[in-house]
Amino acid sequence: MLRVYRQRTGHDPCTTLPGFTPELGERVAQARDACHGFDSVQELEVYADVPPGLADELAERLVFIR
Repeated sequence: MLRVYRQRTGHDPCTTLPGFTPELGERVAQARDACHGFDSVQELEVYADVPPGLADELAERLVFIR
């Protein structure tokens, strides 16, 4: 499961990932909540509508735990 945390300071840790924008971070968080998490980067790509190629770039940086 991709855990997306937002701090109350307004800083979005997802934007430190390559290719992530605040809007994409919000889409990922909404999709994560709707799907009750992700099991793989492929699910993240499909359910959060991640731009082509970005999922491959993120695959080495993310851990999915359910």
